[in-house]
Amino acid sequence: MEAAAIEGPPASEVRERLVAFLEEVTPGLGHVRRRENALVYVRGLVEQGGRKSLQPTLFRLGEDAARYESVQQFLADSPWEPALLLRACAERVASEIGVLAWVVDDTGVKKDGEHSPGVKRQWSGTLGKVDNCQLTVSVHAVGARGTLPLGWALYLPEEWCDDLARRRKAKIPDALCFRVRRGGGRLGDPDRAHPRRCRLRRRQRL
Repeated sequence: MEAAAIEGPPASEVRERLVAFLEEVTPGLGHVRRRENALVYVRGLVEQGGRKSLQPTLFRLGEDAARYESVQQFLADSPWEPALLLRACAERVASEIGVLAWVVDDTGVKKDGEHSPGVKRQWSGTLGKVDNCQLTVSVHAVGARGTLPLGWALYLPEEWCDDLARRRKAKIPDALCFRVRRGGGRLGDPDRAHPRRCRLRRRQRL
C-alpha cells in the first residue's frame, strides 16, 4: 500500500506569509533592527532543523556571528515591551480561530544544572514526576480553528524570590515577588489542580 503524498504550498509562499504576518504584528518593537531580529528568530523556530538553541538555529539559516550577537542582545537585553507584541498577535489571530474558551495551565521544562531562572527539583505534570525543571504558566485562547497563546510567564519558586544575589545574576527584576497559585498550594506540588478552562460568554471579548 503506497503512502499518500500530502501537498502543501511551496516553501517560498509560506515564508512570504510569515514575513507578512510579522510585519503586521512587530511595529511595537520600534527600531528596524529589532523587527529584523524578530523575523530571523521566528524563522529559526518554525522552519525545519534540529536543535532550537540560538546559535545552531541561526547558522542553519545562513546567518553569521554578527547576527548571532545581535539576536542574542535583542532577546536578553533590548528594551522592548513583550506585552505589545503579544497583544498585536492576539488581535490579529483571535478573530481567525473562533475563540470558545481560555485554558490556563503550567508546563514543565526539564533542565540540567541550577543557573536557569526558576529551576529547581519540583513536580511537573508535563514530565509526570519530580525533576529538575522550570515551570511556565500560560493562558491560551482555544477556538474552533486552532489555539493561540495569549500570555506565558516563568514561575519563580519561593527560594528564588528570597535569594537577591541569585535573582540579579539571572536578571530577574527586584520587584518580582513570590505568589501562591489561586485556590492555595504552589506550582510544583504533586497534588496541584488540573488546568482551568473558562468558557467565553457571548459578549465577552479578548
